[in-house]
Amino acid sequence: MATPLTLPFPPLSFLTVEGPLLASELESEVSPRIGDGISICIRHAVGVNRRGGYFFHLRSDNDGIALYNFESHKLHVFTDYACVTEFINHVIGLAYSDEMWSLAQTLNLRTDDQTC
Repeated sequence: MATPLTLPFPPLSFLTVEGPLLASELESEVSPRIGDGISICIRHAVGVNRRGGYFFHLRSDNDGIALYNFESHKLHVFTDYACVTEFINHVIGLAYSDEMWSLAQTLNLRTDDQTC
């Protein structure tokens, strides 16, 4: 039996997109909760109502907007919403970015020791 996921920043918010996400859309969605952190599931508009999506856990940081994993470990700090949005669009397959491909590879290839 699968172990239920624990969210770093509950409750879970949902954002449904039809195309590439705009920085202004992301900021509007997350800014009310960014100080304490927000766990957000971004999903494509097409699909069944209870479909999955891509999870992102974000919280404001002195240096920008921090990305966390499910274990509440800080993975990266983005300078602004434009950078976070570029990363999200790349990860969910809506807009390729060489820079964000490199970042995603770095984050995906970390070992457990590097994320603690």
